[in-house]
Amino acid sequence: MKSWIIVLRIVGMLLFLVAVVGGLIRVILAPEITGWLDAFDYMLPILGGLAGTALCFGLAAGLEGLLGLDEKLNALAERSAAAELATVTPEVSLPDPSGIQVLRERLIGRLPQLPRLPPVVRSAIEALKDRLRRLRRFLPIVRSVTAAGLTLIAILLMVISGILFQPVQGVLTPVDEATLAALVGGLVLLAALLLSKRKVEARQAAEQPLSAGRINLVLLIPGLLLLVLGTEMSADLLQIDLLETVSADVQFVILFAGLVLFAAGMIGAGRRSRLRLRFSRAELLPILAVFLLGFVVRAYQVDTLIHVPVDEGHFALGVYDFYFHQWTTHLLTTISGFLPATMIYSYWNLWTAQLWGRDLLGLRMANVIIGSLTVLATYGVGRALFNRRIGLLCALIMATFPAHVFYSRVSMGQISDPFFAALAVMFAARGFHRNQRSDWVMMGVCLGLSQYFFEGGRLLFPPVFIAWIILIALVLRGKFKPLRRGIFLAFFTTVIVITPDVLYDVGDTRAVYHARECIRHRHAYLRTRVSRGTG
Repeated sequence: MKSWIIVLRIVGMLLFLVAVVGGLIRVILAPEITGWLDAFDYMLPILGGLAGTALCFGLAAGLEGLLGLDEKLNALAERSAAAELATVTPEVSLPDPSGIQVLRERLIGRLPQLPRLPPVVRSAIEALKDRLRRLRRFLPIVRSVTAAGLTLIAILLMVISGILFQPVQGVLTPVDEATLAALVGGLVLLAALLLSKRKVEARQAAEQPLSAGRINLVLLIPGLLLLVLGTEMSADLLQIDLLETVSADVQFVILFAGLVLFAAGMIGAGRRSRLRLRFSRAELLPILAVFLLGFVVRAYQVDTLIHVPVDEGHFALGVYDFYFHQWTTHLLTTISGFLPATMIYSYWNLWTAQLWGRDLLGLRMANVIIGSLTVLATYGVGRALFNRRIGLLCALIMATFPAHVFYSRVSMGQISDPFFAALAVMFAARGFHRNQRSDWVMMGVCLGLSQYFFEGGRLLFPPVFIAWIILIALVLRGKFKPLRRGIFLAFFTTVIVITPDVLYDVGDTRAVYHARECIRHRHAYLRTRVSRGTG
C-alpha cells in the first residue's frame, strides 16, 4: 500500500505540471475568446488536469489514513496481548485483543485489496526512496538555491513586463504579453517564497493599552475653526461675498494650517503621545539610493518619451482655471462634470508648472514628485509591518513597478490616492504594534486625505481598512481590546478630515453647474485664441 501512495503522489504532481505548463501554452497561443462557451472550452483541459491532481492526492491521503489506522490497531492489539501475559496489572485498562482483531477485520479486511505492483516497479520505488534519504541532508541547500533562482527569474519577468509596457511611437503596445509576463513573474515569486526557508513573520499586536495623553483643546479648537473657514472659502457653500474672492493660495494655507492644528490637538500633550519617526544612519543611505532610483526612472524624458497627452486633458483644464482670472477657483470644487476629484491636485500642478514651465514637463513633474515620495512611504509600510530589510525590498519593487511608474509619468490625479493610502497603512501598522496615540491619529489623517483625489481611493481604501479592522478583531478576540480606543480615534479623525469634501459633494448642488460654467468659459477662451491666430 505504501508503494501505491508514492505512485499516486507522483502521478498527481505530473498532472499538476502538465496542467500548469499546458495552461501557460494555451494562454500564449490563445485565440480570441468571444463568449462564455469559448472560455469554458478554453479552460476545460486545465481544469481536467487540476481535477486529476486533486483526485490522485485525495486517494493517496485516503490510503495513508487507512494505513495509519491499521498500524494503530495492530499496536493496540499487541499492547493488549502483552498486558494479559504480564504479571502486573496495567495502569490503564486495555480492550480485549480478540475484539480488536475483529474490529480490524471489519474495517480493513473487507476493503478490496490493491494488486501488487510488479517487482521492477517496487524495486525502482525502493531505490528512489533510498536515494531521497541520502539526499535529504542536501534538501535545505537545494531549496535555498531553487528559491534564489526562481526569485531571479521573477525579477527578469518583471523587467520584461516593464519593457513591454513601455510605449513606442508607431508601435502598438503588447499589453497582453506584458500582463502575462507580470502575472507569471508574480506566480514564480510566490513559488520562491513558499520554497524559501527564510520566513518573515509580521510584528505582533500590542498588548499594552493606548499611550497616555489627552486632547489639547488649545490646538484642537483653532484647528477646527480654520478647517471650517477654509471649507467655506474653498467650497463657497454659504456664498459669503467676503470669502468668495479669496485666492487659492490663502485657501490652501488655511486648510493646511487647520489640518496640522487639528492633528496636533488630537495627538495631545505629553511626551509619550508625540510622533516619532526614527531612522538610523545605516538605513538612510540605501533608502535614499532607492528613492533616487525611483525619481530618475520617473523623471527621465518625462515630457518627450510620452510626447502626447494620455487622458490628461481634464486635469490640465483644472490648471488652466487658476490662470483664468475672471473668477476665483475654489479648491474643494470639482475639476469638471466628468471627474469628482477636487482642485487640490490641480493646485499642485499649478506650482510645478510655474517652476518647470507651462508644458508637459511642468504638468507631469507633480506626479514625478508624488510617485517618488510613494516609494519612501512604501518603505515605511514594509518596515512597520516586518523589518527594515523587507521595507527596503518593498521600496525597490515600488521604485520600478511598471504600473506605478506609468502613473508617475503622466499628469493624472490617480497618483495621489496610493501615496496617502500607503502612509495610512504605515501608521496603522505602527499603531497595531505600538498602540501609540500619534500613530492612530496620523492613520486617520492620511486615510481622510486619500478621499480628496480620484474616485478609486474613495471606493477602495475605506472598505479595505474596515475589512482589516473586522479581520483582526476576529483573529485576536480578547487581545483586540487594547486596540479599540486607538482604532476609534483613527476613524473619528478620518471622519473629521473628509467632512469638508463630503459637505461639498453632498450638500452643494452647484457642483455640476460650476463644472459646466468652467467648461463654457474654457471653450470660449480657446475659440477666441484660435480666431486671433494665437492658439
